[in-house]
Amino acid sequence: MGTISVSTREITKKGKDKEITIALVGNPNSGKTTIFNNLTGAHQSVGNWPGVTVEKKEGKININGEVLRIIDLPGTYNLGSYSEDERIARDFILFEKPEIIINIVDGTNLERNLYLTFQLFEMGARVVVALNMSDELKVKQINIDTEKLASLIGIPIVPTVAIHGEGLNVLLQEVLRESKKKDLRSFMVDYGEEIEDEIITLEHHLLLNPSWENSDKSRWFAIKLLEGEINTLQKMGKNLNIERFIPIRDAAVKRLENLLGEEVESLIAERRYDFIHKIVAQAITRKETSEVQLSLSDKIDRIVTNRYIGITLFLFAMWALFQFTFKVGDPFIGYIEGFFEWLTGVIEPWLVGFGTSELLRSFILDGIIGGLGSVLVFIP
Repeated sequence: MGTISVSTREITKKGKDKEITIALVGNPNSGKTTIFNNLTGAHQSVGNWPGVTVEKKEGKININGEVLRIIDLPGTYNLGSYSEDERIARDFILFEKPEIIINIVDGTNLERNLYLTFQLFEMGARVVVALNMSDELKVKQINIDTEKLASLIGIPIVPTVAIHGEGLNVLLQEVLRESKKKDLRSFMVDYGEEIEDEIITLEHHLLLNPSWENSDKSRWFAIKLLEGEINTLQKMGKNLNIERFIPIRDAAVKRLENLLGEEVESLIAERRYDFIHKIVAQAITRKETSEVQLSLSDKIDRIVTNRYIGITLFLFAMWALFQFTFKVGDPFIGYIEGFFEWLTGVIEPWLVGFGTSELLRSFILDGIIGGLGSVLVFIP
């Protein structure tokens, strides 16, 4: 990682050039912040996002003469408005318009993590995927054909191991290459004919409105409308008559729910996951459980979590704890009590000989020595 770190002075000097803004986006516990720390080192600042107490981390580095401004967005599973973290990540991408999104994906939970990736596609973001935890994939004997997966979704995918800093230089080189490209692949999830028809209808209404200035994001907004994200539209279309779109959206939702018999928001999530599953199935192979060399920890887990053996082991552990407490611990309690009785008998004549007051003797013998003895008998 030595080629990544530079001094703050060097960054300031070269900061006159245009910065490339990069946002790190990923699920919680995907290794996102570890990658951020490895990339920026000491060259980062910490504050809060405006109006909230969520921590904001930002850093700058110089790589191949380019100044990269890297923002660590809050970990999120979705780009909606159900939580502060979701809103912060979504709004930064919409309003700050970073040149590149580095999407950190946990390779051991590929389908779940790609759910966020495909939302980034729908927003029209330029994405580079860091396929993290590649070392754990080997342990679990999961093989992901990154070249095939990259060709299927049309973006660079770089295997990384965040905790060891592996793959990060390659990741940055891919980021620089992508930042210089003019074209952007339009990748769309196929939600099925019925939902697609309603998406097109909502897009049409948006594009016909002269106050709508986000034509490149019309499809994404149409999907968010079907999911009930009216406040997203309010933020992006400040000059729009929002009330005009609500009955159009409500009618579309009613038609779909009557036709398909399920809530639209759930249908969209299901169709998105189905689409991701079909793509992942073409690029991932895993050995059958019987073929995988289980670690000692996995072997122990299989035994203690067995519905029959586990209960038996639990009852045995409770019995053993009881026996240890009253059979093994009892003699030690007697030794401790005997020791403090002996200690009191030794010190008391010594205190009397010094002419100490009865109050002081009581404090030392009953308070300090007696109190300490009362506590220590509970240790066994």
